[in-house]
Amino acid sequence: MWRKVDKNLLLLSGGLIAGILIGVIVLFGLRENHWLGSTGNPSGANNLSASSLIGLQAPGFELASLTGHSLKLEDYKGIPVVINFWATWCAPCKEEMPVLQDRYKIYGHRFAILAVNFEEEPKDVQPYIEKLKLTFPILLDSQGKAADLYHVIGMPTTFFLDKDGIVRAMYIGTLSEKKLDDYLKKIGVIDG
Repeated sequence: MWRKVDKNLLLLSGGLIAGILIGVIVLFGLRENHWLGSTGNPSGANNLSASSLIGLQAPGFELASLTGHSLKLEDYKGIPVVINFWATWCAPCKEEMPVLQDRYKIYGHRFAILAVNFEEEPKDVQPYIEKLKLTFPILLDSQGKAADLYHVIGMPTTFFLDKDGIVRAMYIGTLSEKKLDDYLKKIGVIDG
């Protein structure tokens, strides 16, 4: 009888441990997405990671800009491009926008920044842009299709493309000046 109880106790404790591990994994995932300001991948279009694009030709897209013009990624062929996925509700995005603007002001003649807003209305985006005095193109990903192409799961997520349109790096989270400068060196914007 002792062995039977012992076996059942073992099974019970094993199930309890598995439940705790699943809970920790789920909690960590929720905490990580919350830190990034993520709503997750709303369409669930793919299971690939954003980092799987490194070394590949950047997926093309065409989006309306905040000014009403349609812009295509291919319009920027021949110069390095920084694609930044962001949203107004994302606190880390707001923290890094001045850093992006500063580098654009200094090196904007050597590269392009395409700030891709995730699924927000122009009326919500325009005051944000004016308040931060952003001068690089703001694109509206109203249906999240560009975010899906790039496997974006959190905001901000930034991709760094060389002049040939190859994704050379990506970063999830707030870019500091140093991190941004390191990535700009990697795609040939800053010498060094």
